[in-house]
This record gives sequence, C-alpha cells and structure tokens, in this order.
Amino acid sequence: MAEVYGWLRSTAANRCVDLTRSAKIRESKTPYITDYYTNHSPDLFELDDKKAAIIERLMERVNKLPERNKNIFLMRCFDGLKFKEIAAILNKDISTIKKRYARAIEIIKKDIMYLLILIIIYLL
Repeated sequence: MAEVYGWLRSTAANRCVDLTRSAKIRESKTPYITDYYTNHSPDLFELDDKKAAIIERLMERVNKLPERNKNIFLMRCFDGLKFKEIAAILNKDISTIKKRYARAIEIIKKDIMYLLILIIIYLL
C-alpha cells in the first residue's frame, strides 16, 4: 500500500509541476502569437496562385462547417479560448463543446487529403 501511495504522490506532484510550466509557457508566448497573426495575416493577393488556392480551400471548408461547430472551432483556433471559456460564453456543458470541436476537426480532416495533394503538387 505504501508503494502505491508513494507512486500516486510523486505522479500527482509531477503533473502539477508540468501543468504550471505549460501554463507559464502559454502565457509567455500568447502576446507574440496574437501579434504575429494580427500583423501577419496572409493577404491572398500577395501569395502566389497555388498557395492562395490552398488557403482558400481550407477557409472554404471551415466556412462550410455547421454553424454550431464552426463557432466553437473559430473560438478555439483563432481566438485561442479554452474549452471552459467557450462553454461559459455559449452557456453549454464542456463535454458538449469538446464533442462539437472534435466533430469540426473530423469534418476538416476529411477534406485535408485534397489539400495535401495540392501541397505536394505545389512542391514538385
């Protein structure tokens, strides 16, 4: 019993340290990430045709998502909100938010093969 208690205690302590470190890293990088995306958003007119086609295709796919999944996907990916924050904004359960986000990712993944083919053609 003492072995299990020691293992559980060290595992919990290590997990707490990991979470604290990852939170500090996230907080330190947030200003740089938001600054980059606000000042360096891709202008489709500056990109060559192949890159613009890839970005357009991805954004078309995101815009075709069902509204409830699209909102959660955009809040999570572009606004950088956590599931808990999105759940509070939409007044939904966290598990519902996670499930809708996963469905949005699934839908986008189905179309990603086409994008990969475009990227491979672009690189050749």
